Formats: sequence, C-alpha cells, structure tokens
Amino acid sequence: MSRPRLAVAAGLTVLALVPAGAAAGPHADRLVATAPATQTPQIMDGAAMAVARIGSSVVVGGSFTRARDPGGATDLTRTRLLAFDAATGRLSPGFAPAIASGEVSAVLPAADGTSVYVAGSFTGIGGTTGKVQRLRVADGQPVAGFVPPTIGGRAWDLRLVGGRLLITGTFTTVNGASRGLLAGLDPATGALLPSPNVPFSGVQNGGTPSIRKIDVTPDGSTLVAIGNFRTVAGAERRQLALVSLAGTGSLASWSTDRYGSACSSGFNTYMRDVDIDPTGTYFVVVTTGAAGGTTRLCDSSARWELARTGGGLQPTWVNWSGGDTFTAVEIAEPAVYLGGHVRWLSNPGGRDSASTGAVPREGIAAVDPANGVPYNWNPGRARGYGVYDMIAPAEGLYVASDTDVLGGATRRK
Repeated sequence: MSRPRLAVAAGLTVLALVPAGAAAGPHADRLVATAPATQTPQIMDGAAMAVARIGSSVVVGGSFTRARDPGGATDLTRTRLLAFDAATGRLSPGFAPAIASGEVSAVLPAADGTSVYVAGSFTGIGGTTGKVQRLRVADGQPVAGFVPPTIGGRAWDLRLVGGRLLITGTFTTVNGASRGLLAGLDPATGALLPSPNVPFSGVQNGGTPSIRKIDVTPDGSTLVAIGNFRTVAGAERRQLALVSLAGTGSLASWSTDRYGSACSSGFNTYMRDVDIDPTGTYFVVVTTGAAGGTTRLCDSSARWELARTGGGLQPTWVNWSGGDTFTAVEIAEPAVYLGGHVRWLSNPGGRDSASTGAVPREGIAAVDPANGVPYNWNPGRARGYGVYDMIAPAEGLYVASDTDVLGGATRRK
C-alpha cells in the first residue's frame, strides 16, 4: 500500500523495522532482513491496520485499545491510534486521541510534516465528529481550520496529490453534494473540491458499493482504484478501474475483464490491496476469494502495466496461493512484498493444499517484480487474518497486522 516514500532499505518487522543492511534508495540492492527489530511498541489487543512515517514519528491506526513500550510491562491506553518514536519505539505520551466507536483504516502524512489525516469507520475523535480528520502528531489534537467533511458512509482510504486530499469509501454524498465513492477535499480546510468527480457505482456480488483501496502514480496523473463496484462514469469496470486525475477527472482507457468473474459467493468483492511501483511503471493487485484455478484471479497477486491501453488487458504475471488470502502488497524494489494468511506461493493447482511446485511461505513473502517468482526470503509470520498495511521508509519494512509473531520473535501486531 503506497504512502509518501522516503527510501527503501533493509529491515522488517511486525509494525516496525529491522536494522538497515543495504544502501538506501528507491532501488535498494537487496531484500530487507528477516529478523524483526526490537525498538517497536507492542499492541496488546485488536489489530494494527494502517501505518505512516512522519518526521521522527510513526503513527499507527487500527482497532486496538492498549499498547506497551518496547520491553515494557504496563499497558497504556491507546484507542485506535498511537504514535511512537521511530528510533526508540517508545510511545509518544502526548498522542492519545479519544476515538469513538469504529476503527482507523487509513493514516496519511500531511504536507506540513507535523500532522496526519486519518480515516475509517469511527464516528468522531474527541469532541469532533466525522470519519476523515486531521490531527497534530505532537499532541493528537485537531488541526485548526480543517473541518471534517460530512460523508454519507464510511471512509476507507486516503491520498494527497495535486493539492487535493483524495478520500474513498462507501459514501455517495460529501457535504451534501453527489460523489460516488471518490472525492477530493481541500487539504487545509476539508472543503469539497470540484475534482475529481468520476462516479463509481454498482456491485460485484451484492453488498454495499465501495472503493476499498487506491494508489496514485508518482507524477499524480493516474489513480488506480479497487473495491466493490461495477461501473465507473457509466462504463463497466468490475472491481478495478484507472482514472485520469486531469481536470475534474475521467475514466482512463484501460480495462480488463479478469476481475469480472466470480470467486466464492461469500465475498462481495475479492479485491484486497493495490500498490504502484515507485517509477509509475506497473501496479500489483492482491485478492482473496478461495481457490479458483488459473482462469480466475481468486487468491492471487498479479502485476499490471500502466502504459498499456484499451480493453481486455492481461496481467504480466500472476502468483496464486492455492486457496489462501493475500491481504496487502508493498512494492519496495528489488521486491514485491506480499502479506496475508497464505501458506504457499506458486500454487495454482492447490485447493487449500500444496500442489506440484508450491513454495511454502507462511503469512508473508517477497517475489521478483519482473516475473512474480518467490525469493528465498522467508521470515514466517503468524497468519491470523493477515497483514493490513506495509510501508518501506529508509529504516526498513513496517508490517501492520493482527498477529503477534514474525521471524520467530514476539512483535505484537
């Protein structure tokens, strides 16, 4: 899941980093380490669902209520949001916002380097109502002048691009104006902007229309959206669409029918995450859905090229788990990092079992961006539901999840 990037380096953990061992840069020359760092807080309940690096701090959102300092024995109240020092892992004492019921599913650094936007299903923070808010990292208080928008549904994801704060979710209105699952806000005031105004509607398999995740190319020109939708600007786009962000926005001439087929009937949408590579060349989509063979993209990770146009497009490569969910992807070359409750990769013939050629990978994996072939990198992670978010700043790979063990070490969430 892309966020504003610093640099990719060697390191990894559950919601933390690992000692750097490679040269920093957008194309580090080796994978992150497999042993998790020690300087991260322990989240004692719920799940860590979103993570962002801002200044010297890391901000984490989710469904938790308690956390501890590294090596600490005392639980501290942290309700769905916390911040910690990136160098020491100690919880920031002044950042403990009181969040009403729900969860935080997205955290995004603001351009000022001192505040963050947060979004989710919560109803308010402190005395301020609204599902999209802006908070100071120093003390967790609302940023003056930003008025949370009134949205007719929950918020799912956020991006800051071209002077616009893009929000997605299940809403059909924002501040009383029609907006189908995607809208742009003034980053300073929270006011609704004219663009983008590209309506998403319909459903894949029942349920509520939603845009679950988005990413935007580094040049800010193109948005990739995934979720439970069927049409975009009146044209069929099943669960995946590309939008040009020029002007008020428009549907891009890019489409595939590979996500139009059904997976398990239990999923309204089987899309789970999307990430664009740092050069804006390609993106990777990961899914759930149950084993579906090679004719469907259920329980798969797939690379797609941004430069291609037209209809009927096909992925560059696909890696199937054989019946287990991929929940998160982070492209930090030379690897595409994948998280979920997978047990195997390269397992198209599997049905909750290992077929010929399957590669064992528990809960987390790294594949070659060029061909999707798994690297030998294999720390292992307690599977749970899966990984909710990953980011790769200079110090390593942060992994936010609902489980407590990664690389053989206890690193809660």
